[in-house]
Amino acid sequence: MIECLAIIGSICLSTASGIAFSPGGLSNSATARVGRAEAEVTLGSDNYLYLDPRQMDRACSDGHCLRYHKACETDRRRWFTCAYSFADTLNHPAFRLSAPTRAVFAEAEASIFVLADPARLNSLVPLAALTVSGGRLPICRFEGPRVPICPPEVLRD
Repeated sequence: MIECLAIIGSICLSTASGIAFSPGGLSNSATARVGRAEAEVTLGSDNYLYLDPRQMDRACSDGHCLRYHKACETDRRRWFTCAYSFADTLNHPAFRLSAPTRAVFAEAEASIFVLADPARLNSLVPLAALTVSGGRLPICRFEGPRVPICPPEVLRD
């Protein structure tokens, strides 16, 4: 059984230290150390985007599935960083994981899970199951002011 030391937003951290919350005017986030890696969860932001879940990748575990987008790069510190967006949130990226090496990243990734359904604590999908990376963020087009062409509902599989 997976035990979450902390659940921040829809992210379950089974190991973490030094969790800090950063309330701000336009965005709110929480950061945590996961071994030698850094995890950042966006809790609120003014950067709202509607994503098309039909164009997002899908990951499942024990019958629980979620739609996601993952983009990885080497950041300005030369750390390997992946940013994750999920179909059921308007905050993008919803989660970011950074580590000084890919090996440290893999260790941290193995201890992090995503709640596919935040109302069900047993709906955990391992972050390591989100294997597809790259491509453009599937942002919905708008027709008129604030009317997305693709509604942001989550696809149920």
